[in-house]
Amino acid sequence: MKRIWLPLFLAIAAASLPGVGRAEEQAKVIRLGMIGLDTSHVIAFTSYLNNPKNKTGCRVVAGYPGGSPDFPASANRVDKFTKQLRDKYGLEIVDSIEELCKKVDGILLESVDGRPHLKQAKIVIAAGKPLFVGCDVFGSSSWAEHHPSLYLYGIHAVEPLFTVMGTGCETVRRIKTDGVDMAVGVWKGGRIGTFRDLRGGKTDFTTIIYGKKSMATANPAGYAPLLVEIVKFFKTGKPPVPAEETIEIFAFMSAADESQAQGGKPVSLERLIAKAREEVNERTAKSARKQ
Repeated sequence: MKRIWLPLFLAIAAASLPGVGRAEEQAKVIRLGMIGLDTSHVIAFTSYLNNPKNKTGCRVVAGYPGGSPDFPASANRVDKFTKQLRDKYGLEIVDSIEELCKKVDGILLESVDGRPHLKQAKIVIAAGKPLFVGCDVFGSSSWAEHHPSLYLYGIHAVEPLFTVMGTGCETVRRIKTDGVDMAVGVWKGGRIGTFRDLRGGKTDFTTIIYGKKSMATANPAGYAPLLVEIVKFFKTGKPPVPAEETIEIFAFMSAADESQAQGGKPVSLERLIAKAREEVNERTAKSARKQ
């Protein structure tokens, strides 16, 4: 189950990047639709984007609820958030992704459960709409059923790790005890970056950078900086993070799980990504033969 995630993301990245192009900034308001109304992000994003004071040039106008019946974090919240978006923010709720694509200029794929992302993304890509795939998170633990353990809450710490360190992570080793869960990445040149989950302890998302002459810390600034980049994406068609970096982030998290399964042995990201690409190529070839 776990190994499907990295090749799944590679397939989304390969298919979606050529289709997001918007050569020029647009003066008109960009109409956005949301897929997956089962996360608090849909409320936070709509509240910010639709607020005239923020002058985003974008407006969320419609949504497709989606939802995963076998995933409580989705099934238990989709009705509540759908009702709130319809009644408070005036969104049109539609019955299919195909219908949604006809009503909007761009799509935010928000489904809290990552398993349907590829299937949902393919419909948007086929319609030629710009697509922003976000990984939503929830709860106070880095683990959730059906998902690799760092892919949900852990993404909040892994993304800033790569923002600071950049690409070039070579190996990942994971050490897990009752009280601490740590993934240690070794980057080219001998630099080390760590992800630490205190497993029930304080869950602030603080980044600490150790330099030769001093230390620096950074704390999250809410959703606004993220949404600024999302708006830029819909206006320009240029993803805010290079595909290579995003792929390496997913490889880091997958490698952490594989290292844990191997008793803490270092796992090569290059090998993991190469294997994932092979699986994508095989899947693509198989699909082509069926057509």
